[in-house]
Amino acid sequence: MDPGSAWANLTSQTRRTKGDVPPPLVGASVTTLGDAIYVFGGRPVSSREMISSLYRLNLRTLFWDRISPSPHSGEDEHDARPSPAPRYFHSAAAWEHRLVFYGGQGFVPPTSEEEEGHLETLDDVLLYDTVSGQWSAPSLTTRPGVAAPPPRYAHLSVVTSTVSEPTPGFEQDEAIVSSRLTIIGGQDWDNQYLAEMSVLDLDRMEWIAEASFDRRAGTYRSVGVAPSVTVEPAVEAQAVGEPVVRSSYSIPISEEKGEPVMVFSNTNFVNPRRELDFIPSPVESLARPPYFSVADRMIGDAGLPPGIRFPQAYACGRHLIVSGLNVATPISEYAIWSLDLGASGASGAMENDVDLRWSSIAAGNVLSSGSWNRAVGWKNNLVILGSKDRDILEDYNHRQNNFAHVAFVDLEAFGIYEPPAQQMTPGAQALGLVTFSQESLADYEVVANDGERVRCSRKLLESRWKWFHEEMEALESKARNLTDSHGRTETLNDEDEDDEAVDPRRPQAAFRPASRNMFRSSSSQSDHHSPSPSISTHPGRSIFPISLRSLTLPLDAPAARALVQYFYTLSLSTPLQRSVNILTTLLMFTKTHDVIPGLRALVVHALHESIDSENAPRIYESAALAGSVALQVSALRSMMAVSLA
Repeated sequence: MDPGSAWANLTSQTRRTKGDVPPPLVGASVTTLGDAIYVFGGRPVSSREMISSLYRLNLRTLFWDRISPSPHSGEDEHDARPSPAPRYFHSAAAWEHRLVFYGGQGFVPPTSEEEEGHLETLDDVLLYDTVSGQWSAPSLTTRPGVAAPPPRYAHLSVVTSTVSEPTPGFEQDEAIVSSRLTIIGGQDWDNQYLAEMSVLDLDRMEWIAEASFDRRAGTYRSVGVAPSVTVEPAVEAQAVGEPVVRSSYSIPISEEKGEPVMVFSNTNFVNPRRELDFIPSPVESLARPPYFSVADRMIGDAGLPPGIRFPQAYACGRHLIVSGLNVATPISEYAIWSLDLGASGASGAMENDVDLRWSSIAAGNVLSSGSWNRAVGWKNNLVILGSKDRDILEDYNHRQNNFAHVAFVDLEAFGIYEPPAQQMTPGAQALGLVTFSQESLADYEVVANDGERVRCSRKLLESRWKWFHEEMEALESKARNLTDSHGRTETLNDEDEDDEAVDPRRPQAAFRPASRNMFRSSSSQSDHHSPSPSISTHPGRSIFPISLRSLTLPLDAPAARALVQYFYTLSLSTPLQRSVNILTTLLMFTKTHDVIPGLRALVVHALHESIDSENAPRIYESAALAGSVALQVSALRSMMAVSLA
C-alpha cells in the first residue's frame, strides 16, 4: 500500500445519511450554515419540473429533514407566508442565520392545453430564516447611478461581512456588522455569459455598485468564495524582558482591512488554463476594473490542479480549498486541491507579492469509488455529498447530484485549519506577564506534583477558569454552612493555619472557618467524620485536591508554571510555554482533565506550528497518546517528507 494512502485513510471517512434524503437532483444549491447543510430547489433527474423543496442535513446526526414543502404539495391556501418559486441553477449563500438565494431558472407552466410550459430566467432575492423557519422576498432598491443586475443563472454569489471599529470616545455594546452580496457572471436567457458583477447591501436591500467583470465566469468552470475571518500571522516580540512567540490567530474581518472575494476559474479542461482573481472587499463602491489576477504567482511542487468541472471552494484559515470533478483522465475522480495563501491569508496575498503554492489533498480510499458531487466546508473539514454506490462519470453526464452518503476529509491533518481566536490583545498579554511576575500581588498557590508552588492571584483564576470559580463558591458555601451549624466562628493564629490541600479520598477532621477565610484542623474530632469544608465534593468535578489557599495539579513544576502563565495571558507565548516538552505535557493534561475550555485548541495549534524534522517524532508520539489524530497525521507527514528527501 502507498504510505500516503495509509495515512490519508486515517483522515477520511464515509457515512450513510438517514431521514428524508433528497432525491437525486440537477441544479440544486448546496449551502452550509452552522452545523447543517441546506439543499434547495433543483430538478429531479426523472422530471423536467423544478421543485422548491428545502432539505436540511444535521451534520452531527447525519439526519435529513424536509423543512419546506413544495408549493405544489397541498399546503394551506390561507397560509400568508410566501412560498419560494421553483428554480434551478440559482445561487445560495449563508448570511448570519439566513440563507440568501438569487436568480436561477424557473419553469412557467402552460396556462392552457394549447400552450407549452417554458423556462424563464430570474433576478429575484429570496431569504430563508433558519431560526424562525420563515421565507421572505424583500423589495430591492438601487442607488442612483447604479443599474440593477439583469436576470441570470449558473452565476456565482458570495456574502462578505465586515465589522466596524467603534468610534473613539464612544462605547459600543455590539459590533456594527455590514454585509454585502456580490453577484458575479453567469448566463442570461440566451445562454450568453454576462461579463459583469453587482453588489447588494443586504442590510438595506439596495444595489450599491456594479462593474464589468471581463471573465466568462459560471458554475461549470468557476467558483467564488471569501474568507470568514482574517488570519494574523505568528510574530516574535518582547515581554517582561524575554522574547515571546505569538501564534497566528483569527480575528473578525474589519471594514478597514477587509478580505477579498476570490474567483477561481479553469478553462480548456484538456490543457487547463487557470485564473485566480481577487476582488477587494466591496464596501460602498467597486474599482475599475474591480479585480486583479494573481494567476502568475501560482506554483506547485506536484503541478497545478487539473481541469475541474463544477468546482467548489472553501476558504479555511490561510488556505483556499478547490474541489470538483476531474473527468479528463482515463479514470474520472473527485479532486481536492489546496492553495496556501501565505502567513496572512487572503488579505496578505492581496497586499504582498508572494508565491501561492498548490498541493493535492489525498482522501485515501474514501473517494476512490462512487459518485461524489458537491462539497462544502464545515469547521476544519471538507464535507462531500454523493453516493458511494453510483458511477461518477454517468452522473456527471446527467448533471446529477446525490445525497445518500457524505464523505468527511479532515483538513487539519494537512495543516489546514482556522487558527483559534486570540482572547486578549498583545498589550493585555504583556501586562498579564508583568502582573504574574509581581509576587506581592499573589494570594493563592498552585502546587505541582513535586511540591513546588506557583504563586498567583485567586481572583484572576476565578475570573478566567469556570471550574475553579465553581469550586471556590462550593468551598465558601460549605464554610458558611459549617459556621451557621456551630453558631460561632473561631479565630486562628498564623501559626495554626494549615495551607496544605487535603486529599478528598481520605477521612479528615472537621474544619472550622477562621475570620480571615482560612481553615485549620480542629483540636477535637467531630461526632461524625464529615469531609473537610475546604475540599470540593461535587461528583464529577472534584478532580484535584483543592482548598481556599491552594490547588494541587498532576503536573511537574515547569508545566504548572506554564499553565498559570496561560491564565494570566490566555495564550501560549512564553519560551517556557512554547517548549515542545511543555506543550506535549499540556496536551496529555487536556485529554485526561477536560476542565479548561479552549486550552486544548491552543496547545494543538502551537504544536502544529512547532512541527519540524527534529520535533515531529516527539509530537507524533504525544498526539497518538492524546487522541489528536489530525496532529498525529500532520507530524507523520513531516516525518515521511524527511525520509523521502
